[in-house]
Amino acid sequence: MRSKRIEDERRTLQSRLNENRALNLRAIEARIKGDLSGDDLELFKAANDKSISDIEEQLKALQSESFTMEQLMADARRSIVNLAKAWLAADLARRQEVQTALFPDGLAFSPDSLFFEPRNHTLMQSVSELVTALINDGRGGRI
Repeated sequence: MRSKRIEDERRTLQSRLNENRALNLRAIEARIKGDLSGDDLELFKAANDKSISDIEEQLKALQSESFTMEQLMADARRSIVNLAKAWLAADLARRQEVQTALFPDGLAFSPDSLFFEPRNHTLMQSVSELVTALINDGRGGRI
């Protein structure tokens, strides 16, 4: 799942960032103790600062991606309509609008089989696309 990947990647980057900051402190301590020359410290700090900057940029990008995904989910939640409730509350004209929007080819119901006939291309295509999407997303094992 996308949110799990983002969280895993964020944890990995945060761990790398913490390690780089700890290395920075150790390098400064080594310089103070005289174990590291000034030139070596500057070279190390330049490389380490670049690495820290890159990691922080990656974390910002992940945060942005996560925020965008959360916004999309919030928008989806706001736009979800309880069709059964809306259907019961709607007048005839609204019901016809909903029916036409959902099933532009109309509904063909077989009294013999008590099931929708395959000639409902839009309905059958939608079901087929849903099943394919679920399988491709890795959630189709339960279908």
